[in-house]
Order: sequence, then structure tokens, then C-alpha cells
Amino acid sequence: MNLDKAQRATLIEKIGIALTQDQLEDLLPRQEQLIEEGIVSLLKNHSVDQLTSEMIQGQYELVTEVVAPAERILMSEKLSASADKD
Repeated sequence: MNLDKAQRATLIEKIGIALTQDQLEDLLPRQEQLIEEGIVSLLKNHSVDQLTSEMIQGQYELVTEVVAPAERILMSEKLSASADKD
């Protein structure tokens, strides 16, 4: 994703409007990566100015509720760590 400085600032502002500080702070690294990938995918067909809060919220909900809920990621990490001990 090649955004200029102004576009990047606009995107960051739009994300800050669409998602609460708590939502952003509670993201696990994998969830953050998946949301970023989803937004990059949206930017293939839309300009930064065309992105809506609903589109950004949709990516957040898709990742946190369907694709990679925190509980599933944490359980996977716990199981992986347990397997490594054996």
C-alpha cells in the first residue's frame, strides 16, 4: 500500500474515528495484522477518502468475531506452548 503522507494521516484519522481507543488497545498482534490486511484489501478498490467508518468497523468485527477471536488465538498460543514443553 503506497500512501502519501496526507493519505496516511487521513487513514489514521478515519481509523481513530471508526474504532474506540479500547478497541484498538485490546487487539492482539495477529488481529491487528489481519485488520490491516483487510483495510489494504479495501484500498485496492477504494480510495482513502472513500473508506467509511462502517467499512473499517466491518473489518474489525470480521477479524475479532469471526476470523480470529482473541479467545481462539490465546487458546492456540497456550496449546502451542504446552506442546513445546512436552
